[in-house]
Amino acid sequence: MKPRSEHRSYLLWLALGTACMALVMAGMLGLQLTQNRAIRASSELRGDNVTALTFQLEREFLRSREALEAAVNHPGNDHSEELMLRLDILMSRVELLRENPSTEVLKSRPEYMATLPRLEALHNSIDRLVESKGVDQAQLAALAREFSALGPEIQALTIAAA
Repeated sequence: MKPRSEHRSYLLWLALGTACMALVMAGMLGLQLTQNRAIRASSELRGDNVTALTFQLEREFLRSREALEAAVNHPGNDHSEELMLRLDILMSRVELLRENPSTEVLKSRPEYMATLPRLEALHNSIDRLVESKGVDQAQLAALAREFSALGPEIQALTIAAA
């Protein structure tokens, strides 16, 4: 009768191994479903971080300000291409901030409502001035001062987002 008890022992171990494998597979399936839900929720939100977006805006503002100051301080050199590139990148950051669903919490803040329209208006003024034939240095210097004055407001927007 020894072969029969070995057969039962073998079947018992086989059933136990199969049950363990089934439990492990069920756990992995649960993990897979949880990850899929998290990925789907993240893609629906287009999960950009509002702090990162405002930080990028501030960084591009500083780069644009530097390009504008270079155009004012060195009038003999043609800085129009660099300035327009910097301003276009800055405005793309503004658009990201406006269109991203994660910035909804920021849109009701006074920092947001006051700063972005002023920034866009200044961009349009600088854009028109640079694209016109022969840049008026006095006008450009005045716009550069107004642009620089926006610095604390841009920084306040970044702090509000944080």
